[in-house]
Amino acid sequence: VFGYCPKLTKLTVATGNKAGLSTNDGKLFATSKTSVYNSTTGQYDEETVTALAAWPGASGVITIPTSTGGVATPDAVTSIGYRAFYHNKDITSVTVPEGITGIGSYAFANCTKLTVASLPASLSGCTRAFHGCINLTDITVASGNTAGYSASDGKIYYTYKDDETTQVQLIAWPSASGAVTVPENVNILNGSFAGATKLTSIKIPASVRIGSYTFESCTKLETVEIANGATYYSPNGIFSGCSALKSITLPASFTSIKDNMFDYCSSLTTIRLESLIPVGLSRTRYTNADGSSFYYKPFEFCTALTTIEVPEPSLELYKANSAWSEVSGLLTGYSGDFGDVGKALAATD
Repeated sequence: VFGYCPKLTKLTVATGNKAGLSTNDGKLFATSKTSVYNSTTGQYDEETVTALAAWPGASGVITIPTSTGGVATPDAVTSIGYRAFYHNKDITSVTVPEGITGIGSYAFANCTKLTVASLPASLSGCTRAFHGCINLTDITVASGNTAGYSASDGKIYYTYKDDETTQVQLIAWPSASGAVTVPENVNILNGSFAGATKLTSIKIPASVRIGSYTFESCTKLETVEIANGATYYSPNGIFSGCSALKSITLPASFTSIKDNMFDYCSSLTTIRLESLIPVGLSRTRYTNADGSSFYYKPFEFCTALTTIEVPEPSLELYKANSAWSEVSGLLTGYSGDFGDVGKALAATD
């Protein structure tokens, strides 16, 4: 709410605020109604929840409050709000006590001095909370967490069942640096490495699934190696803002990509596609102030892109595919051993 305002230590909200805002001891709280699913009744119950919305003067070692305090009947604080500590440059350690269940997106984004985060067993929601916390190497989740959260070696994991299959998701690895290999059978999505500006190289095994904005703003990422077999939940903005990335090869298991997958990859000159069947290219729809829609040209924000390499036997198929028509001038074929399918395609030319 206030961004980085280290000298803002006094906050007041007038009595009777209808938006549910209140203050105490330099902290801003937000109380609201929400619907919570009741598994016993099968109905949604209305509950009152209170979040720590901002603590602009926080510094050093801090503990998140569990109540609003300061009044005769304080409200229990159960979450940390969106961007609550955004760009705070003074926090070094944070303890999130029991009773806090959710940490909002970007709650601690770009808190570059933050080195320690102790999270509670009560935690049940935490996505993109530590974006850009490049020095956060000590993360713990208290034992007894029943929502599937755990932590080790500076990483936060989330384990859950998907059609009776156990899935492990790497929620965050904010301090990832140098050359990194993603563990086998671990999914990376929703900003797992977002803002990890020390990361220079990544290897992704065939058993991994990738999701939206996984490597967003990894500004020093130069090398990406994706094994054939690796897939994705969504190609949305996966490498957005990877300004040091110069070239990338997408394996045949990538059957479609998104036009914003490489937004603001300002050094990217070459994309190689290994699929013999033309890869789908979906478009992002944007909305004007008047409600009308428009689309940018594919790879509009890849200002250095000169070449999209595709298998030589499939070059004409790509050029004939309407999805690639706007960038057909960038398409070029590369030679190699493409097996029987490649030979069959070549024979049709």
